Amino acid sequence: MSAPAAATSDLSAIEVRVLGCLVEKEATTPGAYPLTRNALRNACNQSTSRVPVMDVGEQQVESALLSLRDRRLARPVRNPGDRVTKFRHAMPEVWDLDDGESAVLAVLLLRGAQTVGELRTRTQRLHDFPDVDAVATVLSALANREPAMVAELGRAPGQKEARWLHQVGEHDASIAVAAAPTASTGDSHGPAGDGADVAQAWVAGASAVVEALADPAVAAAWDRPSVLADQTVSSLAGHLARGAVWVVGDYLDGDPAVGTADFASAGAYFAELTDALGDDDHAAVRNRGAAVGAVGHDHLVRSARARLADLAERIPAEDPDRLVATFGGLSIRLEDYLVTRIVEQVVHLDDLQRSVDGLSVSVPAACTDLAVATGLDVLRHRHGPAAPVRALFRREFREWVPVL
Repeated sequence: MSAPAAATSDLSAIEVRVLGCLVEKEATTPGAYPLTRNALRNACNQSTSRVPVMDVGEQQVESALLSLRDRRLARPVRNPGDRVTKFRHAMPEVWDLDDGESAVLAVLLLRGAQTVGELRTRTQRLHDFPDVDAVATVLSALANREPAMVAELGRAPGQKEARWLHQVGEHDASIAVAAAPTASTGDSHGPAGDGADVAQAWVAGASAVVEALADPAVAAAWDRPSVLADQTVSSLAGHLARGAVWVVGDYLDGDPAVGTADFASAGAYFAELTDALGDDDHAAVRNRGAAVGAVGHDHLVRSARARLADLAERIPAEDPDRLVATFGGLSIRLEDYLVTRIVEQVVHLDDLQRSVDGLSVSVPAACTDLAVATGLDVLRHRHGPAAPVRALFRREFREWVPVL
């Protein structure tokens, strides 16, 4: 018999919901289990015992089932006399979970972050835990797996206990940010601020990018034109995934830069480098985005999510003063380079939202603040210290607003 598969960390939000519903309904409505597609959709869209409440469509359920089947986490069942195919989960077998572990994980999949006490109460219909210590023991076991299946978060406002969150797929980006270590205060470096603040802002922005790219509305508009000239939504998505998420890892893995930084700040990077790029350079950037997007929506999202899972732990641990060799071998401090990627996140998330009907994008405030500060810094570099004031408050100078 083959060994149990390691738990994946890149299930989509709908895949998470579908898997959690299958586990829950097996215990709470065994007479109706396995579930038909329609019953599963109704379970996904329940207004009770679900955080967040979702409106999942039939096609989304079908897509999630196909993906879960590929991972061996869900299986079709067609018994004699059945008029339609039904589905069951195989989570305990695939991930080597006992009943208690399955119950805890199912509630986390369906309800988001929970305290130990909440988990004991809300798992009662799935598993009988004698006390909260038994739940804590299960959480510790799941957290110590490789890779971890749950993670401990900080306390929510008004709560005395820490919360726990699953790590097998998508969850609310604001919760993930809250889980990050509190950034220390220190001297600022230009508009960027403290290095830990910038690193955490980049993680939050990259999480927002992945959440936006995973939205079904983006998949539906994949081959349509975007608001950017000569670029489809897929090309824009590819550019966003590459430029705002995984290119940071590519540069960190490259040859280390030595000496002093060629760019003194993120604003200097944009002011000097953008002017130096020609039409061929811009075309190459567009082509790289199109090539990344050509893999298709699902593959792109999975790749971006997997890269982010690695970088979200790696980036905050890096020295913010480390030099990174970027375009043409020119170097910049890592902290300043992260700010340039945050600008990419903010600007192109706005492009994506304007390109895709029905897409709602939530950009972390810290990212927007850094992007605005960098834009003002670009103005200072290009037009002098008075330029930001004139561009913001004098109509005749509005053409100075930088195009990054």
